[in-house]
Amino acid sequence: MSTVLVQGASRGIGQALVRTLLLRTPYDVIATCRDPETSQSQITSTLDSSLLRRLFVYKLDVTKENTIISCSEQVKKNHGEKPLRLLINSAGILHMDESLDQINVDLMAENFQTNATGSLLVCKHFVKLLDMDLEAHREEQNEVGDAMDLLPKFAIVANLSVKTSSITDGLLGGWYSYRTSKAALNQLTRTLSIEFTHRKQNAISVALYPGIVDTDLSRQYLKNKPIDNVFTPDQSAGYLVNVIKNLKLDDSGFLLTWDGEKTTF
Repeated sequence: MSTVLVQGASRGIGQALVRTLLLRTPYDVIATCRDPETSQSQITSTLDSSLLRRLFVYKLDVTKENTIISCSEQVKKNHGEKPLRLLINSAGILHMDESLDQINVDLMAENFQTNATGSLLVCKHFVKLLDMDLEAHREEQNEVGDAMDLLPKFAIVANLSVKTSSITDGLLGGWYSYRTSKAALNQLTRTLSIEFTHRKQNAISVALYPGIVDTDLSRQYLKNKPIDNVFTPDQSAGYLVNVIKNLKLDDSGFLLTWDGEKTTF
């Protein structure tokens, strides 16, 4: 059986994705975060002990490439017999600079480092660990049958993005640092998908919009603007896993919303 990895599992949607993948799929789940001990206790507090043998938590800080390298080496060493099928980049921060007067170059650089550059560095060191062997994917289907959710028969890189990053749909303005850093993440997603195609690799790269989710990141925004259809992290994670398990090769390079709809960059 294979392995899936969630980068940015310390809280919110990332942590919920770890729980959902453990509950709904047969794969070993690797969770990465800056503080493994705290995150592991938070993740396991609501899970049956029988699931914990498939959970592995490693230290990774997207702002420090040396921790990304170290984590990738540990994953290769400890999970080489169960190669990586799915890589989810979840870490993100939000700085609400509503106007030009509020632009701060240091905060903008921090947004780019976490929301875009960090995910690119994770791809740099983890894509080489992805299992792109179609035959191995077929064997998993025979082993598990229909008892649990299985991933498609190709490797997947999924980057959590937002609709506010869309250039064609971004009509509200504001949030300069957040919007532009997530737009950069979308470009990363598209460019990686092209590289997979050029190399004829059995893999896709997609951006996923989780909906409006009540997390520490969004709470500062939600408290000022009442909004309908706000998801809990677990609800959003469930929708995202539904989208991931139904992905197709021609979804590569696109942004898909929580309900599976393709939207524009």
